[in-house]
Amino acid sequence: MARILLLTRGDLFPTVHGAAVKIVRTAEALAAAGDVVHVVTEDRDRYWRVRARGGWVPVFYGARFRAVQEFPVLRDQARIEQACHALGYPLEETFLYRPLVDPAWWARALYVGVRARIEVYHAEFPGYAGPAWLAARLLGGRVVVGTHNVEHDRLRQTTDLPASTLARLARIETFLLRASDAVVTCSDDDRARLVAVGVPRRRVAHIPHGVDVASYGGAGADLRARYDLPEGPVLFFHGTLHYGPNAEAVRFLAEEVVPRLTTGSVLVAGMTPPEHLAGPRLRFTGPVEDLPAHIEGADLCVCPLFAGGGTRMKLLEYFAAGKCVVSTPLGAEGLAVRHDHDIVLADRAQFVDTVLAMLGDAPRARAIGHRARAYARARDWSEIAGA
Repeated sequence: MARILLLTRGDLFPTVHGAAVKIVRTAEALAAAGDVVHVVTEDRDRYWRVRARGGWVPVFYGARFRAVQEFPVLRDQARIEQACHALGYPLEETFLYRPLVDPAWWARALYVGVRARIEVYHAEFPGYAGPAWLAARLLGGRVVVGTHNVEHDRLRQTTDLPASTLARLARIETFLLRASDAVVTCSDDDRARLVAVGVPRRRVAHIPHGVDVASYGGAGADLRARYDLPEGPVLFFHGTLHYGPNAEAVRFLAEEVVPRLTTGSVLVAGMTPPEHLAGPRLRFTGPVEDLPAHIEGADLCVCPLFAGGGTRMKLLEYFAAGKCVVSTPLGAEGLAVRHDHDIVLADRAQFVDTVLAMLGDAPRARAIGHRARAYARARDWSEIAGA
């Protein structure tokens, strides 16, 4: 049994995007395995104790410490944002890196480290390794960083940052990971990339993402009735829709896939949808709390991603529902899947034709979906917890 403090972003509930799923399930799996797990976010009022059977229990900071967080040096978020931007991080993503330069984050890590006698500081994303490292060095303990992507590589693909800025951000990321006691990647590809930039191989482990298979396999939602969709098959995609690669995927669906559909529609779930792209055959749901039922109700799931890194948890969720998935090769990166066995792969030029072919071959789609569910069962969170 270990006493673990997980430091991470705060948009965990409702658990409607891949990062939140990974973080919440990691904390719950560790607690179920017998570890004592606490979670600290940017919330200045409380942190969480994750119980094996009792869920997430809020623990409120003491009154004096809560007052300390109002000191100007700890409260000036505009200055923190400016510091992140000065390092080169995009303004829309500073929440992932703010802990590096935010004294309030350092204070919360130290507070819980003392109160809960923490032994392992687990940072989700490299940007949260700063307060984890500080607390571990001052109080004793080890630092583990859970990566969702190779961040500087993701920024290279999804932003127009100059090469000199990307090089600086790569140095910062590499320094943080080298200073940690262990690093966990979600794919062998990411592990190889980190080793290539100087993170010691012996410190990097690959533990894949998981999926809660038991949440799938039930009755699907009647998507046509709920969203007043036209007759025909329903294609489904979901994600955080202001994230660049997902936004590009939605535009591709609107401009390339929808015009080729002679029947049916595309349904897209997720926060911050681009409503200007909506039409009779393309609908946005916003975030949904019954995601498994939405996936179950779809006829085909698609993943037209052309940028980004890490492992797409949406694929595991589609697999767990036994759905046939048409994805770009990049969209399936990090998963040991086989074309035409548990997934159908197609590049941009062939993507629409492949989607139409799968819609016209229901037996083939069902067989692929059946094998995809078997793939997901081997990656249930109960299996990942042991790793």
